[in-house]
Amino acid sequence: MASCFLDDKFDASWNEIRRGGKYRLALATLWSLRWPLLSAAFPRVCQTAFTFAQPFLIARVIDFVAGDAPEDAAVGYGLVGATALVYGGWAISVAVYKHKTFGMITMARGGLVTLVYSKTLRIDAASLQDSAAVTLISTNVQSIVTGWTNIHELWASPIEVGIAVYLLELRVGLACMAPVVIAILSTMGSTKIAALTQKRQDYWLQTVQSRVSATSAMLTKIKGLKMLNFLSSTADRIQELRLEEVIKAKSYLRVDALMNVCANASTLLSPVATLLLFTFVSSRTLDSQLTSSSAYYILNLVALMSSPLGQALNALPSLTSSLACFARIQQYLERDERQDYRLESREHITSMESPQVTRDNLQPEFSSAEAIEMMSLRPLDHAGNVLGNELAVAIDDGHFGYDVEGNAVLKDVNLRIVPRSITVVTGPVGSGKSTLLKTILAEVKCFKGFVRLRSPGIAYCGQEPWLQNQTLRDNILGGLSFDESLYTEITRSVGLTSDLAAMPQADLTVLGANGTRLSGGQAQRVALARAIYARRPLLLLDDCLSGLDSKTARFVCETLFARSGLLRRLGCTVIVTTHSLRNFTEADLYVVLDGDGRVVERQGASEMSHSRVSSPGDRKGLHHKQAEDQQEPVGSTTLQQGQQAPRVDTDLATDEASTRGGRKGVWRLYVNSIGWYYCSIYLLLNAAYVFCTRFAQIWVGWWVDAGQASPGRHTNTVYGSSYAGLQLAAMTFFGALLLYMFQIMVPRSAQSLHWTLLQTTIRANHHFHASTDPGITLNRFSQDLTLIDLDLPSYAIEYIIDVFLCIGQAIIISLGLYYIAALLPAIIPIVYFLQRYYLQTSRQIRLLDLEAKSPLFSHMLETYSGLTSLRAFGWTSRFQAHNHALLDQSQRPFYALFCIQRWLAVVLNLMVAALAVCLVAFATQFRDLTSGNAIGVALLNVVSFAQTLTQLVAAYTSLETALGAIVRIKGFTQDVKPEDDGERALLETVPEGLVATAVELKNVTISYGLPEPAVKNVSLVVRAGTRVGICGRSGSGKSTLLMALLRLAPITNGSVTVNDFDVAALSGNAVRSLYNIIPQAPVFLPGNVRANLDPTSTHDDEKLTSILRSLHLWDVLACRGGLDADMDNTPLSQGQKQLFCIGRALVCNGDKRILLLDESTSSMDVQSERVAMRFISENFSGHTVVVIAHRLETIMGFDKIAVMDSGGLVEYDTPGNLLRREDGAFRMLWAHGVEHDSHSTM
Repeated sequence: MASCFLDDKFDASWNEIRRGGKYRLALATLWSLRWPLLSAAFPRVCQTAFTFAQPFLIARVIDFVAGDAPEDAAVGYGLVGATALVYGGWAISVAVYKHKTFGMITMARGGLVTLVYSKTLRIDAASLQDSAAVTLISTNVQSIVTGWTNIHELWASPIEVGIAVYLLELRVGLACMAPVVIAILSTMGSTKIAALTQKRQDYWLQTVQSRVSATSAMLTKIKGLKMLNFLSSTADRIQELRLEEVIKAKSYLRVDALMNVCANASTLLSPVATLLLFTFVSSRTLDSQLTSSSAYYILNLVALMSSPLGQALNALPSLTSSLACFARIQQYLERDERQDYRLESREHITSMESPQVTRDNLQPEFSSAEAIEMMSLRPLDHAGNVLGNELAVAIDDGHFGYDVEGNAVLKDVNLRIVPRSITVVTGPVGSGKSTLLKTILAEVKCFKGFVRLRSPGIAYCGQEPWLQNQTLRDNILGGLSFDESLYTEITRSVGLTSDLAAMPQADLTVLGANGTRLSGGQAQRVALARAIYARRPLLLLDDCLSGLDSKTARFVCETLFARSGLLRRLGCTVIVTTHSLRNFTEADLYVVLDGDGRVVERQGASEMSHSRVSSPGDRKGLHHKQAEDQQEPVGSTTLQQGQQAPRVDTDLATDEASTRGGRKGVWRLYVNSIGWYYCSIYLLLNAAYVFCTRFAQIWVGWWVDAGQASPGRHTNTVYGSSYAGLQLAAMTFFGALLLYMFQIMVPRSAQSLHWTLLQTTIRANHHFHASTDPGITLNRFSQDLTLIDLDLPSYAIEYIIDVFLCIGQAIIISLGLYYIAALLPAIIPIVYFLQRYYLQTSRQIRLLDLEAKSPLFSHMLETYSGLTSLRAFGWTSRFQAHNHALLDQSQRPFYALFCIQRWLAVVLNLMVAALAVCLVAFATQFRDLTSGNAIGVALLNVVSFAQTLTQLVAAYTSLETALGAIVRIKGFTQDVKPEDDGERALLETVPEGLVATAVELKNVTISYGLPEPAVKNVSLVVRAGTRVGICGRSGSGKSTLLMALLRLAPITNGSVTVNDFDVAALSGNAVRSLYNIIPQAPVFLPGNVRANLDPTSTHDDEKLTSILRSLHLWDVLACRGGLDADMDNTPLSQGQKQLFCIGRALVCNGDKRILLLDESTSSMDVQSERVAMRFISENFSGHTVVVIAHRLETIMGFDKIAVMDSGGLVEYDTPGNLLRREDGAFRMLWAHGVEHDSHSTM
């Protein structure tokens, strides 16, 4: 069952089987598991043999007990031994059969999960539009597991039905056709309904996937959504998706309930039809009448025939559902894969060893253990012939893009890059800078031309940093061994030394999901350090300094890119994109792209002294200013979140305590979500159903006695019709209780509990989301809600029915022999202790199962978000191996849960076998204490009592474990602290008449529980209508101050007032509603352009189009569908996404008078930044504007500038006054690399 073995096996079968249409994956899975499948066949045949020995045994026992003539006592002893053999053998064969089956199911789960993950690693980026894989490996795989539980019944049931019909025909003649006809009609009905069920289930699963994908997007972008105050509206949309999901589920479950009724019709109606035909037709032909022996022989055979048929028909909906899930997984597996069009020359293969770097002497030396093959590539002459081994990257006549050739982003690209050189690529926003790097990574489509690489070894740092939820050190190491000297040199070179010193756990600090505990600049530098530490021959950097202040950026550039920089000494070939060339003055080659994606300039370093190279829109040239204070520490002394906080796993933290101590409260929560009135009606329906089924068996005994006392047609008519009425009533009540549960009760609980969970999630404080892995929270919305929607009500139905059935069967068995009634009280404590022991064990295993699934889901989400990076680094094998390890860890409790279920079943079956032996022993040895009818009914119920008892304990345990989902929701709602203080009555809306135009901070201190506060004693006044810029080194506390304004950071001292109103009296949502915020990281949700630009749908298309035109975005979007284009498929660059967010700020919150911008132009070139500033100036004239900026030119025209350093406000004055201060902080920042000629015009 090892995941690596299953991966190879399933992958080979998937690639081998090319036919099968929509069932290709199902066939491949069957072929992969053919031997485990066959291994369960023999014990299943043994189960059939022992099963059909039971009616002969029962008939013989009845004849022995009811016979008037004395029989040899040895016969009685023989019957006792036969009973032990038949029932004991049946119990053991069932256990072995189920054990083999569940082993096969576990292998199927492992194989399917590995297939999905392997496909994710290979999938084309354009096909990766949602979090479909998470739904596939959770909901869909679980449905397949459920569907395959009774897969062997599909072949075993027809065999058993055939045997039963043959034996029945020997006893009742033509009447044996009654159950056959009913079975055929039931099968035909179930088959037709199954086709409808599959279609409706597919619709339902699509809505589940949409909701889970939307929830996943919300959780991964929850910080930005909170800042924008979009979280409540996003939650409303997710709840609407939940409502749509419930509607589709009701449609599916309605048909599924009808199928279950149709499947059980054979069990309920076959005994009626058989007995009626026998009494009115066959009895005359066979010249026999209905006796106790024949009646219960018939009922036993019909039950044996109906049971496998019912199992097969009940398995049909699950199997049909599993086929739909197979089809959904297959659709994912058949998505387009990434095509690596890059060519690698395999001539002149040389090797480079990993560098042994020291601070004193950095040399490009490599150890043989970490050798990197270097594929040599010769440059081309004009004819395209290889000339020599001199090029690292070559692109010839390239056209590249994301969808079709007509929308190519890069056109006619020709590029030559020599090894060990530094190349700078610049151009306006949307010119294709990032696409050029993705071209080298083969992450876009190549429509024309060639890309040749000298070496496959690439390191990559994306524009949006991708970090794993690991320690800072592990993120930088990237799976490589720790080289202390190199590690120290790299962290110093990227300016992380002071950051590490400020962290309580230094580089062992866990960064949170995607680095949420770091500032933007810190995250970029960690990602940059990781790319350098990888020591790959080719290093691709996508605007990796956009989140840094000018001094830190200057320091990083000089330590890395200068002639004596680290990258030169390591011998790397570097390609870096940027919108600003001010820090890249010592590159070997400058490549300039125009707005159409064409290369318009190429200049080498030797030409720099004779010409001016700049990005379009900034043709003034490069101005190089020598860095001052190079020995000063750069970077941050402030962390975005409290680093000492451990990873929070509230998914399981309170489950055990709640399970033991608060079970009544959990049941109360679940029942309250449904309603006590509805639950009472449901219990009455169950009682009515069980009464009809059990009383009908007693009625047959009365029928036999009445027929013997007063034989005739009238007696048979009265008792036969009454018997039929009881069975029809039972079928009616069964259908009613299914429909009532899934059409009335489940929808009520589904919406109520989802809304409770969703509201708790969006109201949680920011620290919770920063310290909790999104996969853990997502597990509640997928795994837990699946348990609540389907498993919990299904187990509740089974449990409640089994409770009533056990009571009825125990009464009937006791009526068969009064002495047995004395044994039943002894069975009760045995069953109690068995279920208690089993429950405690299964609960722990279930907790381990859920605990092991969360990392698996989190790893899938991490893979989704960082797919480009991990493929660039060549980490797919490592991530796949990690997925194998996580899957193996998840498989252990998953399989163990099946094992303990089998243990329980075999113990209970053996216990009931002992009960049957006792029953037969007493009956044969004390014949005068019972009758043929009584012992017949008792033995008929013994086997069903065993099954019911097993099902009861298993259903109760499954119900308890499924109820763990309610436990976790209850614990989640109680333990997760909301951002608003629950002890204070806060205003949910802004007081009427309060129009926010001015902000004042008074002695504000922000602390995350660290020794040093993140922001300390900041007092700042922003008057109405003024424009204030906030600047400072990366991580100096700028963004933390903004977070405090938005109630996302804990203010431990001081106050914030808006127009002299203390916002401490407002809720978090109310506070955020005062501002119009544009965050640094663009935030988008699944949907089209229109929904993302105007989430509230309050503006017409003409207005939206006009805004996009003024931001120079319409031409890019128009050719891909305009406002109806899918946002995930629009090839907007990072800078264009920031422009889009500025437009959305006008559409959604243009009436708000305070505009906050957090590095909202960091990824724009100068020309695009001017477009943004002009748009803001025209549309937000008269507004109060607060801008956090690293580019000081952006805020030079502002009224005032605040300078932050080490969490404190060190200067606050007009720009002119700040520049005139000798040794002033702002003047020093200005001196570190400003572009004097590119002032913003705002």
